[in-house]
Amino acid sequence: MDGTGYLRELLSYLRRRPEQPVVADVVGQDKRGLQCYKQLVDAEPSYSLSIEIPEDILCDIVSHLTLREVARASVLSRSWRHAWRCFPYLTFSHSILPMEDMDNHIRAMCQRENNYTVKEQSERFIHTVNKILQYHSGFGVKTLKIEFDLHREHQAHIDQWVRFAVDSKARDVILDLRPLSPSTTEDPYIFPCYLFTDKQQPCIEVLRLNFCSFKPPLDFPSFNNLKTLDLRSVDIIEADVDSLVSNCACLEHLRLEKCDELINLVASHPLHCLKSLVVRDCRSLERIELDTIDLTYFEFNGSMIDIKLGASPRVVDAWIGIHSPVIVLRLLSELADMLPHLQKLCLHLSSTENEMLSMSANHNMFMYLRDLDLRILHWKNLHMRDLLLLGHILDLAPVMQKFNLNLHEKQPDDVLSPLIKQLHTSLHSELKEVVITGFSGEYQYISLAAHFLFNATSLQTMEITPRYKPTQRGENLLIHRDVHYRTIYISAYAQSALRSFAPPHVKLLVR
Repeated sequence: MDGTGYLRELLSYLRRRPEQPVVADVVGQDKRGLQCYKQLVDAEPSYSLSIEIPEDILCDIVSHLTLREVARASVLSRSWRHAWRCFPYLTFSHSILPMEDMDNHIRAMCQRENNYTVKEQSERFIHTVNKILQYHSGFGVKTLKIEFDLHREHQAHIDQWVRFAVDSKARDVILDLRPLSPSTTEDPYIFPCYLFTDKQQPCIEVLRLNFCSFKPPLDFPSFNNLKTLDLRSVDIIEADVDSLVSNCACLEHLRLEKCDELINLVASHPLHCLKSLVVRDCRSLERIELDTIDLTYFEFNGSMIDIKLGASPRVVDAWIGIHSPVIVLRLLSELADMLPHLQKLCLHLSSTENEMLSMSANHNMFMYLRDLDLRILHWKNLHMRDLLLLGHILDLAPVMQKFNLNLHEKQPDDVLSPLIKQLHTSLHSELKEVVITGFSGEYQYISLAAHFLFNATSLQTMEITPRYKPTQRGENLLIHRDVHYRTIYISAYAQSALRSFAPPHVKLLVR
């Protein structure tokens, strides 16, 4: 029987047989539990599949199981007795403690009711991880993942776990130590840079840190094998980021999120292998300047800053969220100049300027953009008489095939504002799908939808969704009672009006 057939029979057998104690559950107990754990390791198997397999095939099968399944299988036969000790994917989270299926916050609340303090919970978790790593062989480890509320008080224990990952030549090291309470005053764990030396080049390919402090020394060696660097809520400054990413010759994916000490994201050397860059919610960030060649995905969320991604960036997919007020068409023109090869753009704007739709004579164009998702969350400063000017987006993206416009939280005013004159734009022969969410039925909305119907000669589908979509009885009616009923009434009028504008081949959907 080959390894695949054996694995299939094993999984079927494990589902039929009674559940046995799990290593993580057993070693997490007191002395009595530890004695039971030793009996589990040394005992003769009580179940057997009467199949003995070579060690190399056994290790390959173990890599396809969970730690819980491997622990249950340790009593199947002699060859399985110590199989869990070469388990390659070591993931430790709240699930190794009781009540594993509960939400973190609910679990913490229940544990308080059961007289388990947060400190006791952390001690149980640390004790469990230490015991499992103590009995693990250290060979074949591919992933070490810690997901628990830990901080600088537990520095010594976490350092031992990272040392185990380095000595075991683990490829993925993930430390997600974010606290259950966002208002915690605990100091973050300091990543042990002293464990990495030139003599022992780490094999780490993926490094993810959450709620840590990263303070490398001046002689910190490079991660020659690192392909993914993910830093979230990490205390790190500009010089350390520069030193880290510039010396990672194989870096393909870089993510920085809520790194509030970071002011400038710069790299002194080109990042030739970087394919994906994500920068989110770094409140102090003022500038991004990287020399990239193969970057294909860019994601940014924050206030408007100076962004330079090289002399000729090849980004084809971008997600951009701007917190500060912007002028929409001007921003789109600037993005077309910064990312000329974009094919897909998702643009989320928190607020807009009064003169948001002023169109300059010399605007840049997206020559390759095919999919545009534009979302404006707060647009009460946008005058209804200017709404139709969004139709100029057709001029900015001549090959666009799909356009999704999502408008939120518009104040119910200017309902009877007069229609502006029809826009003078060229016909658009590529646009096939238009989705407008937040459509309230006012005249300007109808004019905007009609503009796409008239000018998009290849349009196949137009979907219009009203501003309010209550999911429960009475939702949104207390505050927006008049607007809600007016929306339903005008939606029927808008549907009738748009039906008269829509060509026969266009499928018009009004939700």
